[in-house]
Amino acid sequence: MDTVRKTDYEMIICTCEKFSDLWDANILLLNRNFPERGKTFLATDFPTGRIFEKVTVVSAGEGAKITGRISAALSESSAEYILLCLEDYFLTEPVEDRKIREAIGFMEEEKIDYLRLYGASEKYLRREGARESGKYKGFWLRNISEGSYKISLYPGIWRRDFLLSTLGKELDPWEYEVSLTEYARSFGAKCAISCRGEFPFLDVIRKGKILRKAARYFQKNPIYSGNREKTGFFEEFLLDFRTSLRRNLPAPLFLILKYIMMKLGMKFYSPLE
Repeated sequence: MDTVRKTDYEMIICTCEKFSDLWDANILLLNRNFPERGKTFLATDFPTGRIFEKVTVVSAGEGAKITGRISAALSESSAEYILLCLEDYFLTEPVEDRKIREAIGFMEEEKIDYLRLYGASEKYLRREGARESGKYKGFWLRNISEGSYKISLYPGIWRRDFLLSTLGKELDPWEYEVSLTEYARSFGAKCAISCRGEFPFLDVIRKGKILRKAARYFQKNPIYSGNREKTGFFEEFLLDFRTSLRRNLPAPLFLILKYIMMKLGMKFYSPLE
């Protein structure tokens, strides 16, 4: 597979002061497991004097929402491709720069605007209408004509001009994420997902609390010194159950259940489609 020069991509870790307790541990693992990466920016809101090895801190200003933080980091970057992730995705296994460049090589050839680096099952992808790339094994071209969250804030590689075009409004993370798929449709974006495992990460935070798997990791690897509450067993079960329903139920049945849950007071940022 053709590759591109390392300077053709840079990395943005989007965060805010509220999650600054995660920065030291996140960047420690980032430098340990992904040392040969492109230039890296930590995009936050409040100005900070903190300094990190191999990471440039960009402060968008007090009150800056996620769209403003990403914009501020992009103004410091000149790369055509941006590897974007959030501060609560921790790299607990090695990442090869070569594989990231291979993914960008696929994007170049197939004219992909957005490539998610968090895989999904073949059954799920075929059900949504995705098809595997004939030339590049493990990359799936996604059908974004219907549904939500086809584009998300999971780690992914974005073509610079597409990412920049999504930042026109001031939105918080939940509003921004739910707007992305509909915007991609209007943009005519070409989107894909990689199931090759280039970017193995540990999901650390949900609703402000440390997930139970992450808490177990920190017990064995005491790199996090914050005092966040851990999610309760039943609380995490409900979170996982709702995600499982979305992924596995036929769309019409899920929409019926979603309507019922909304009537019962549960909040969804995505519309009732």
